[in-house]
Amino acid sequence: MVSQPAAHLTTVDWEKIPLPAPASQSKDFSADPTDPERLLVCGHSSLEKSTIQGEITARGLVAIWLTHDAGKTWTQSQSPAMSGTYCWISRAPDNAQRLAVLIERPSSLKPRCSEYTVLLSDDNGASWHATPTTFSATEDAVQYCSHGALTVRGRLFLSTNWSTGQKESDSHTSLVRSDDGGRHWSEIGADAAQFLHSRPTSLADGTLLTIRWPLQQEDQENPGALSASPDRGDSWRPLSVLQGIVSDQALAPFGATSASATVERPLYLSAGSHIPSRKLYLITAEIVDNGHWAYLPPVPVRGTSADHIGLTSILSVTESGKLLAFGVNPQTGVQTDKPLEEQFDQQWLWSWDPHTQRWTSLTPLLPVAWQTCSEDCWRASLTQSATSQQTALWVRGSIDGNNANELYRLSLPAEVA
Repeated sequence: MVSQPAAHLTTVDWEKIPLPAPASQSKDFSADPTDPERLLVCGHSSLEKSTIQGEITARGLVAIWLTHDAGKTWTQSQSPAMSGTYCWISRAPDNAQRLAVLIERPSSLKPRCSEYTVLLSDDNGASWHATPTTFSATEDAVQYCSHGALTVRGRLFLSTNWSTGQKESDSHTSLVRSDDGGRHWSEIGADAAQFLHSRPTSLADGTLLTIRWPLQQEDQENPGALSASPDRGDSWRPLSVLQGIVSDQALAPFGATSASATVERPLYLSAGSHIPSRKLYLITAEIVDNGHWAYLPPVPVRGTSADHIGLTSILSVTESGKLLAFGVNPQTGVQTDKPLEEQFDQQWLWSWDPHTQRWTSLTPLLPVAWQTCSEDCWRASLTQSATSQQTALWVRGSIDGNNANELYRLSLPAEVA
């Protein structure tokens, strides 16, 4: 696929959203997909003073805040008071009113996998209740233990990753589900769990998409496959064989209710080099039907190539099937005389149009420097007003040394949305 010259489009300015707590204490957010003004944030309302010398993980009282006016005013949700280190928000793709918040609260000494809480809400975050029970994957003392939660069609999934530190490769994973709001839990068998251990993508009707790989990802005789489950993970059907590409996530258009890919509304796959950095190494492909996929061409600026296509962070896919990503400066391209870190004192938004097969750069840029960070440097979501059809892109970034999580919003022009 050959790049055409880039198009250019001017939009309104990015908005920096006022947060209810210092940015360094804000841990996660969830934008209401049906209302560009409504937003949830969880984080520390106050921090506790560490009683253990050398402890670096911040701990404090966890709170959940809600805004109906994009951060101009905030109210604190009715949630049980508890101390913790991190919190994550998961919103059901098929019911925007239903959310889950997972709060990690490990002991400073000898942490255990049982030290977490899952909160559920059925009123868009106004009130919360803890699940009656939780699942402990192991009763052993652990070196670390982390959890993840996903809710879809009334089913709650819980993943646990832990290590006891007894040997170099001592890492374990567990996956369970509950169909009664956390009263009872069932372990998911190894065959089904293989589909959910990767990063699943949820469609608006609750269909799950995931990439399943053989034990050896480079096994050409047994390639990976993009698979879909319409029944909350009970069964899976392959959509596309991924011969020749090792992808880590699939992306679908905003609001999609069909897992079928078309030329104008493809599914996307992201793949990239994780060592030493993902910068400019994000290779992206689009699936145009169940039998064909192709790599996207590099951003058409100086210094990019098939292996360094000029993207730094994949953000989202609009309802019309356009891919949104941060990438290189369209004026200067890749500056070979500068370290990569110095080239991203601002973020340039790019859009790929599968219909015209063309990249478009959008201005004004996001005036935030990108310091070295992990693959989750930017997290994004889209929202669309049911009345005005306004579409907004939300992005949250880790932008400085203390991992502060700033939040921004951009109203997308009709040409992109």
